[in-house]
Amino acid sequence: MHGVDPPIFLLLPPPGSIGLNSAVRARWLYARILAGWFDNKKIFPDDTSRLFLLLWGEAREGQRQVEATSALAGQAGVSPRSKGMCLRRLERPGAIRVERQRRKAPVITVLIRPPIENDRS
Repeated sequence: MHGVDPPIFLLLPPPGSIGLNSAVRARWLYARILAGWFDNKKIFPDDTSRLFLLLWGEAREGQRQVEATSALAGQAGVSPRSKGMCLRRLERPGAIRVERQRRKAPVITVLIRPPIENDRS
């Protein structure tokens, strides 16, 4: 459709939510975000949030580890200098685990997982 901007956030039920009761499904809506928007500081002004969203997507919602290269951080509009600070900010509250090796990109494990049916929090 010409002249109509796509929605920035499209709220969808979580993947695999078939069979969950509607109260659980309604509580855990996902926001699908185009990867090309991650470097748009007008939409996402915080470097740490942009980097986390990109890492979470690259890790397939925490199912695999991701190398946090400077090129990957650049996709989120995060400079190589800011990358380390952002990773520490995410590591402190337990959102991610960072494995650091000298002269190599840190390997990230996303610890925040999508909720499961028995999650009542």
